[in-house]
Amino acid sequence: MALIVVDEPLKMNSAWGWLHINKNADPIFGASLNRAHWPAAAAIERRDWRAIRWLTSLAITERAISSGTHPHVVGAWRHLTTSVGIKPNCRWDALGVAYRLKDHPITERIKTLDLHAVGTMQRFASFEIRTKGKVGSLC
Repeated sequence: MALIVVDEPLKMNSAWGWLHINKNADPIFGASLNRAHWPAAAAIERRDWRAIRWLTSLAITERAISSGTHPHVVGAWRHLTTSVGIKPNCRWDALGVAYRLKDHPITERIKTLDLHAVGTMQRFASFEIRTKGKVGSLC
């Protein structure tokens, strides 16, 4: 999983999730925090790691529930939900997943990222997921 800090004033959103698929590498599931808009701007400026982990968790869970049919997204959702003690079929509880994920070891390494590295993808977690009976990695 990865985080990118961006500065996009024309994009009227402070955080969003994404899935990058490259045929030659493991897929990357991540979040972008937009330092052009509150609350991401305030969290980045204050280096409020709890808020940054919360916004990242919100963005990732929002992406997971809005793109539910892609096998890597389904696998990531299953891993994230079970890691925080929520049943994977509870897609309606995305806020509950994000709330628990913000304090979970999966997002712990976010505290080590460089918030001034605008536009740079920084990985903070990696785990194996099962898609269609196969085990693969998700970064």
